[in-house]
Amino acid sequence: MKKNIKNIKKILKHISKRREFIPSMILAIATIVIITIGYLFINQSPQKKTIQKTDWKTKSGLYIPIEITSFTPKKLPTTGGKIIIKGQGFSKKTKIYIGAKTNIHQRTLEAKITKTTTTQIEAQIPPHPKGDIYIYTTYQGNVIGPNEPLVFSGNPVKSKTPIQLTGITPENPTLSTNNTITIQGSGFSHNNTIKFGQGTIPNIDSKNGTEIIITIPTTLNTPIGTIPVQPNKYDISITSNNQESNFETLEISK
Repeated sequence: MKKNIKNIKKILKHISKRREFIPSMILAIATIVIITIGYLFINQSPQKKTIQKTDWKTKSGLYIPIEITSFTPKKLPTTGGKIIIKGQGFSKKTKIYIGAKTNIHQRTLEAKITKTTTTQIEAQIPPHPKGDIYIYTTYQGNVIGPNEPLVFSGNPVKSKTPIQLTGITPENPTLSTNNTITIQGSGFSHNNTIKFGQGTIPNIDSKNGTEIIITIPTTLNTPIGTIPVQPNKYDISITSNNQESNFETLEISK
């Protein structure tokens, strides 16, 4: 900028000795104005954001500044336990869920986070029936997590309430017309609500307090609307008198 002004002064000094002084002066002033505007525009224009190498790119091409790369241990007892989750972009607002990432028929549980840094989260995983589940978080509607499952093993967990769920028979029913299942346990009442995946079946009676017999429903009312019951895994629990039992996983086949 200073160099340009010096050049303009030399031009003005040269042309001031000539008769074309006034037209030349106008031209010089215009040149100064153009250079000044250009200089201000360059310095004040927003800089283009550079995508960092640490940003994670989805299949759709969207860059997401958070990623879960691994977790330990890979196995937990059905009573739950502590896990260490590693990745990037974590913050105090990051939430960790466990469940089926794409299976709306299974319930989703939220882990209790005890410590967070930008690259590591310590979380307490709640009790869960034996089987495979997934660790994940979400960002603007995107599910983010590794494809490797967390494996639960061991005996069913007893409920901390008087309502206990001890089993479901048959364990692997087929999805056929009027097929029934028997939910076994204790503490059931005459007005139970069955949580069936993310759906609910209200006002179900238990004649003896230890068994509930229901026909496998064809549809479920869920927070996202009515969905059909399909061959899949469903988490089952019983709620009665504002208390919820432990839950078991029912696998329905074709």
